[in-house]
Amino acid sequence: MDESLCACWRECGTDDDHPSWFVKDCCGMICATITQGLLIFAEYVVVVDVIMPWMGDSFWGQFHVVAFSTIVALAMISHVRAMTTDPGAVPKNAVPADFEPGDTGKSFRVCLKCDAYKPPRTHHCSICQRCIVKLDHHCPWVNNCVALGNHKFFLLFLLYVFSASVYALTLLMARFAHCSGKSVSPRRKRLRAERLRKQDVQSEMLDTAVEAAIDVAVQTMTGNKDEPVFYPECNMSVLANILMFFVIVEGVLFGLFTMCMLCDQTNMVLTANSKIDRLQGARSSKRPICDNLTEVFGGEPRFSIFWLLPTKISHTRPEEVYGYRVHDPSELAAMTSVTIPDGAEMPEDLTHAVSSTSTMNSDGLQRKVEFV
Repeated sequence: MDESLCACWRECGTDDDHPSWFVKDCCGMICATITQGLLIFAEYVVVVDVIMPWMGDSFWGQFHVVAFSTIVALAMISHVRAMTTDPGAVPKNAVPADFEPGDTGKSFRVCLKCDAYKPPRTHHCSICQRCIVKLDHHCPWVNNCVALGNHKFFLLFLLYVFSASVYALTLLMARFAHCSGKSVSPRRKRLRAERLRKQDVQSEMLDTAVEAAIDVAVQTMTGNKDEPVFYPECNMSVLANILMFFVIVEGVLFGLFTMCMLCDQTNMVLTANSKIDRLQGARSSKRPICDNLTEVFGGEPRFSIFWLLPTKISHTRPEEVYGYRVHDPSELAAMTSVTIPDGAEMPEDLTHAVSSTSTMNSDGLQRKVEFV
């Protein structure tokens, strides 16, 4: 068992030779674990302490259990997919999408840190140690970069968390409204009577009149004329009330945070400008909104129900979307060749980026390399 876990851990990483994408960052892994734990906590409290004691096995009770659990499950799946999906790391043997071995007079950007081709709209992440296409930001809560390859899952994660927060707060407010003004348990009635006996006569008469009016109103509405009405679902334990209070705080904080993030990310998707591009003042060319949505959610340039589900992202022309294609090392060497005058030494910054070819090719082919 331990050997299999170690083997699985060794297969995870952010390099090209790792079959499974996973960022081994301690802070990110802790934040991602906390996120999953908060979702499980909200699921438990809402189902066990709110819905089941209140609605039980009724139709609406089962409906709310299934609906809320489905939203939380989709949020957790979207979070895992956003965390374990390659966000768009550029491979070492990447070349421009339109590159051909016979092309001349072109300049290519090369990242000195990755020692690889750097397509347009690409930025280097210091945590993932890779160049990421259309990088928006590195999110510790999903322990991954948010970029072109996993932006759909990140948006769905925000959407489902926001929906779960609103759903939970709505159920809690509805339960509070249901239990507001209801008769309390017999034990609390006895305690209240003992407290009233210790008060002055006028206060006792006033409180007794108010309680009698409430009991008469409740009994009239329910048709029970003999005994006071008792609502067991409204008399929760102290621990249950504390847990529901924490869910309210969690729902408010998560709801506001995800709402702000959804507005920002939606604007980014519609304008095709990442956060880094906006900070650098770069603007992408104007395109139809449907094309921008298709770039993030994949598929054909029209709405699909799969846009709302954490399914695999597929593009009809991935090389055009990502701006590169994977090619063999010989073409990569031709792409990164530079011209060095006879007798001159290669500069140190070029020595790091150019792996094998340091002189003009035999056919006189020249390549201009732009190091950024």
